[in-house]
Amino acid sequence: MGMMHEGYFVGRKELCAWIQANFQPSFNKIEDLANGVVYCQIVDSIYPGAVPMSKVKMQARTEVDSIHNFKILQTSFSKKKIDRYIDVDKLSKRSFQTNMEFVQFMKCYWDMHGPGGNNAPTDVAAPLGEQPSANETPPARKHDKPAAEHAVEAPKGGAQRKSVPTKSAPQGGAQRESVGAAREAGSSAAAQRQLALEVTELKMSVENLERERDFYYSKLREVEVLCQNHEGEQVPFLQQVLDILYKTDDADEFIAPDEVDAVAVA
Repeated sequence: MGMMHEGYFVGRKELCAWIQANFQPSFNKIEDLANGVVYCQIVDSIYPGAVPMSKVKMQARTEVDSIHNFKILQTSFSKKKIDRYIDVDKLSKRSFQTNMEFVQFMKCYWDMHGPGGNNAPTDVAAPLGEQPSANETPPARKHDKPAAEHAVEAPKGGAQRKSVPTKSAPQGGAQRESVGAAREAGSSAAAQRQLALEVTELKMSVENLERERDFYYSKLREVEVLCQNHEGEQVPFLQQVLDILYKTDDADEFIAPDEVDAVAVA
């Protein structure tokens, strides 16, 4: 049965360390993936020659150059039938969430198909390898006698001829079971990968919301400090701004952060 790949759950620090170790030693943050260079390098390490690295703009700084690199990446994805949508607009605009989700997918794909990776398609198809190829001599016929001897023994070989289909039937059944087991394992692995991806997307959404919350809270805090510094200067609308900052809703559903901390300590 396929295993859920840990690539879907790798955090930011681990991903940066992986990129530094394998692709760009000077790599710093997820947003730097926006120029598409590392993504091209990852695919090139998995499928050498699939990405024309000589055409990749390694020092891409502008959005135009980044889009150029992503077009090369899209072509390589199509060539190797990598089933993943590339949101070029968000990726090239340095979206943290979009690049984080995409590089987590790339890490998982690299783990499965990359150098020394656990190649899932090969694992799924492994049971089929038990079938003899067209150029191999089947084990059952390995000790068959020459045709001339068969001709001599033909009159008394009726029982032997009947036994041939009897022996081959179980082999065929075992092969069909192996194929069925392989398909079931592949389906299960695909379902687990999809579930893992959904979990990752939820985690990224939560992280993005927390970043937005902290961003706007810091802005409000700056406004509050500014108002407090000029509170005694009779600025016409100053008190109105403070009232808005400290206002709670009529149903008291909103609790100021200081009050939340006080409740937690209590």
